[in-house]
Amino acid sequence: MKFSYPWLALGLGLIIAVILVVSGAVDPASQPALPLLTLLIMTEFGFFVTAIGAVQAIRAGLAQGFGLALLTVIAGCSLLSIGFMWLGISLWPGGFPGHQLTEFNGLTMGTSWSVKVVDLPGTINQSTVDGVITKTLAAISRSMSTYDAESELSRFNSSSSTDWLTASDALVEVLGAANEVSKLTGGAFDITVGPLVNLWGFGPQGVRRETPDENEIESARTRTGYTNVEVRQTPAAIRKRLQGLYIDLSSIAKGYAVDRIAGLLEQQGIENYLVEIGGELRGKGHNERATSWRVGIERPSATDRTVYAAINIDGAGLATSGDYRNYFEQDGLRYSHTINPVTGRPVTHRLASVTVVTASAMRADALATALMVLGPEDGYALAEREGIAAFFIVRADDGFIDRASSAFTRYQAAQKVRGSASGESSKVLNPLSPTRSRVVDAPLASFINVMNNNKIKGTS
Repeated sequence: MKFSYPWLALGLGLIIAVILVVSGAVDPASQPALPLLTLLIMTEFGFFVTAIGAVQAIRAGLAQGFGLALLTVIAGCSLLSIGFMWLGISLWPGGFPGHQLTEFNGLTMGTSWSVKVVDLPGTINQSTVDGVITKTLAAISRSMSTYDAESELSRFNSSSSTDWLTASDALVEVLGAANEVSKLTGGAFDITVGPLVNLWGFGPQGVRRETPDENEIESARTRTGYTNVEVRQTPAAIRKRLQGLYIDLSSIAKGYAVDRIAGLLEQQGIENYLVEIGGELRGKGHNERATSWRVGIERPSATDRTVYAAINIDGAGLATSGDYRNYFEQDGLRYSHTINPVTGRPVTHRLASVTVVTASAMRADALATALMVLGPEDGYALAEREGIAAFFIVRADDGFIDRASSAFTRYQAAQKVRGSASGESSKVLNPLSPTRSRVVDAPLASFINVMNNNKIKGTS
């Protein structure tokens, strides 16, 4: 009986397809037919090549005595087969068979938002999730936006009253969290820096034509100070001790919104997600390829977006603060949007960006801003003292120098171990000791990109 290699390949391919369906890796009722066909063809082709190569090698071996050539050919054909099978899986739209990716996106608080959910439970309607997310973000914006004249925060800022004013639970929660970070950082994080932000042209009024003089700076500084804001939990209320006090929550509100959306997803029983709002993130579980969510730290550059390093995120929030995109130049000098509350001026140190990883995206958002204000030395010292997982990228004469806090190094090591335990192979950022740095030949510093499936989502 004449042996037919194609029929052997077809038979093996069909067996693999049946195994995938029976095991639940592929659901023919919900998965498109095209991906299934793609996987089947690639699998069959791989087995076909292996079968032909193996049989030919055996024939040659029988004639010449099963030498090294036989083993080499068989090994090569096997690797080629595996390669074709993996190619079929990689071409599967939406990721690895059996994992469905659902995406939601939109605009809020003057920036974009994105939510990725893997394996959305069948009992949850996709449009319902989108509606809940949109409604929640709109409510947060109406409460905390300084660009909306009718927002809760804008009304508080415009009020000259120093009496207690009724506030929403959300606003009280964010102001309380901001106060904690302000105390922790010695005032480097200060939500009352708004008058200075506006003075330097980084607020709702827009860029100014010339830099402010000393008198203007000192006048604005007299209307700042985080200790001039009081928060009351029950009943929820806030008050300003100083008339003219202006609060700007742009350095913490997006992180709060990320945490709120993550909480809503978990309440719905969603365990695998990645939430991103204006570059602040929180991820849990795995992506559609059954591997950890990968986040790229952007190389600091005002002109192009490339990844400086990548880390895995699971059960944590992440935020980056940088000075390389929001700035203006005048008379040959560069003025960053990061204002030092103590001096009343934009920071002048060489720290280009800092990334913070914590359980809460809101806290990571605030801490990243504070460390950016403190700079590469004082910021690093604070991160070490308080156990903050932070990654610093500092400008050098010939590129950049990066430095990781001890807590960041431990986080990286834990994620690497977790990935290895799950069989995941990922090129995460190499853990760095607190005293070790590396020079990178590149233009400026870093912010955040969501990087999955070799795609980079930029933020600003």
